[in-house]
Amino acid sequence: MNKDIQRGQGCNCEVLQEGNSPADHSHVSRTTPLMTKKREVEGDPQYRAEAIDLAREQRTTRLRRDKDVKPI
Repeated sequence: MNKDIQRGQGCNCEVLQEGNSPADHSHVSRTTPLMTKKREVEGDPQYRAEAIDLAREQRTTRLRRDKDVKPI
């Protein structure tokens, strides 16, 4: 093998930084799956307060408190 290539000289490809600087790792996402799911739920219109039907919610709560009704 050529000694120049072994030493890293004469390469024709771009090499990333050594990793000593925080800027070298800026391409790494620090988002967890839980954070992603939280963002999805917050952005979903069905979970917003104006989308909730209060009459239906109260009826559902009343039926759940009734012991004769089986849960779904």
